[in-house]
Amino acid sequence: MMDDATLRAAARAAYERGRVRLAAETLLVTAPMVVAASLLGAPWPLVAGLGAVLIGASLWMRWRGLDWGAAVAPGLAAGALGFAIPWAAQVFGGAACASAGCALHCVLPGLTGGLLAGGVLGTRADVRWSVALPALGLATLASALGCLTLGLVGLGALAGALIVGTGTSRWLARVG
Repeated sequence: MMDDATLRAAARAAYERGRVRLAAETLLVTAPMVVAASLLGAPWPLVAGLGAVLIGASLWMRWRGLDWGAAVAPGLAAGALGFAIPWAAQVFGGAACASAGCALHCVLPGLTGGLLAGGVLGTRADVRWSVALPALGLATLASALGCLTLGLVGLGALAGALIVGTGTSRWLARVG
């Protein structure tokens, strides 16, 4: 029979393995985003750096648990939407900001993706700001991967719209 200290150590090890396994599930969402963003032709170091921050943050937050862990699912869901719209505009519509004349093509996908992602985040995230703010951070990181070739104008539009969309939907949820 196992003594008390050995039993506690085995239980702790099993608990930690479960937390790591749960955190690793975030790779099912974040890794394909990084691969898809790399196909757009954005500078590889930028994609790798932003992707590493997104993957590292989502892994750590999910592993950490509590409010941090609760922020991962809504943050990545909103981020996937915010990523997909600008990414699709670039892949299927040919939008890429190489000159000042294409600012409209950069801003519209960023605004659309940011507003929709903010709406999703505002309705899915917990009422507590300790969950909503980390979720907003993850959503911004994930969405930014889809805007890397849209330039700073598109990225700024996306980030601003994400914040406005989240705040508006959270306010509407409280009022209604």
